[in-house]
Amino acid sequence: MLKLHIKGGEIIEGKVFAIDPITSFIVIHKPSDGSYQMVNPQFILKIDGNLNDTLTPNLPSMGITTLKGIDKREFDSLISAEKNLTALNSKVDNKTQLLFDSFNKIYPCRWDGNIMIILDLFLIEPPYNTVKASPDQKSSTDEAGLKRIEMQLLSERRKL
Repeated sequence: MLKLHIKGGEIIEGKVFAIDPITSFIVIHKPSDGSYQMVNPQFILKIDGNLNDTLTPNLPSMGITTLKGIDKREFDSLISAEKNLTALNSKVDNKTQLLFDSFNKIYPCRWDGNIMIILDLFLIEPPYNTVKASPDQKSSTDEAGLKRIEMQLLSERRKL
């Protein structure tokens, strides 16, 4: 615990939290109110206590980052950015893009020109108010899934 006597008669009591190696400012943690105060060393008249007794705080380990880990994160970010780019369609208006985005948050979706393809099973074509089964998936499409997508389409269109 230190007591710093500052020009003007102020006394600051607390533990050293940090010392800035560039400016030499001292950051004091005051346990009385839990606050922190930065002190310019030029304004310190006297220090009661030993500044050398301050301990380095126990900080949690940040773990080891390997080049392999960095490469994986970079690759994953690139895949994510490419996926986000493919979700944008410059051929449709903003409301249609918002409609697509709302489906894309829940289901895997993609554009085929100006047609939304949901789960590779359902198509939403302009003017984007009906859902139909994909022609090549008709035999395997279940009616419950079609109804669910239709209900969501109606709900999302009301919001827009």
